[in-house]
Amino acid sequence: MPVPHPRIEFVTVIGQRSFLGSRRSSVSGRRSSVVGRVFQTHQRNRMNTWVANVTDELIDARLRAGDVVRFTITTASMQPTLAPGDQVSVRRARATELRAGDIVIIKLNADAARLAHRLIARRVAEDGVRFVTKGDNCAAPDPLWTESQLCGIVTAVWRQDARAPTDLRSTRARWLGMLLAFVSRVQARAFALPPGGLRRAALKASWILMQSSARTAQALTQGRERRTNDE
Repeated sequence: MPVPHPRIEFVTVIGQRSFLGSRRSSVSGRRSSVVGRVFQTHQRNRMNTWVANVTDELIDARLRAGDVVRFTITTASMQPTLAPGDQVSVRRARATELRAGDIVIIKLNADAARLAHRLIARRVAEDGVRFVTKGDNCAAPDPLWTESQLCGIVTAVWRQDARAPTDLRSTRARWLGMLLAFVSRVQARAFALPPGGLRRAALKASWILMQSSARTAQALTQGRERRTNDE
């Protein structure tokens, strides 16, 4: 007698509902669960992408409306200035407001995550102004970007171990930011040197200088905020 073909159930997930269909095939029944998982994983990824897009649109809308949005830092690219878990308050800003040393939020392309990096320079070209940013804990600067890729400027930092937020709009904070931007430009120039012993030595020395300067700036700004809070 002929052996009947095994039944395979295909699962198509639509929202939170599942619909089962059946057909005959010569492949093993165990493959059905794999196919179902593939469909479910694909649908879940599409749902996550949709949620992320909606969240991005809501954030952009709030910033355009003039609201202050708080972001949580998730990477170590700005350590020790910003550590993972710290929160930053961000408001919309125009390119004309930016000064070297400001920490800005940028989005280099539609699919990229937002970056909180320090503005270290601007480049004037025939087709407009380009901006240079770099993480305090990074040797290489980010790709050049334009005002259309600017999401906002960081106005305050809520560090996990601090009793009060650090106001980055204060005169002291902005002067210290300018100092860190200068050190960061030195580090970027070291990164641009030809490979070799000189480049390695310059990168190491500039990294030590950057880290010590950032820790000093953090201590000075936190000390000021602590005294103000005590008063």
